[in-house]
Amino acid sequence: MTEHVVSAPIALATPKKPANPPSHKIMSVCTLSSGTKDFTEIGVAWPTKKGGFFLRFKQALPAAGADILLVVNKPYGA
Repeated sequence: MTEHVVSAPIALATPKKPANPPSHKIMSVCTLSSGTKDFTEIGVAWPTKKGGFFLRFKQALPAAGADILLVVNKPYGA
């Protein structure tokens, strides 16, 4: 007697909404020699219960002379 193996369909992974997505992005702003501004995302932020922000940087802080900008993050999936 031969056995037949029946495989179940494979479910494709779908992106899930993070439990607590960051409310803001942290941007480094540098003015280039051409006069244009370069914006680079360097981290994210969440508001705290006491009115401040919890910051998480993705990379080292920008070089001296660069400005840091905190901008509202778009809703997940937008």
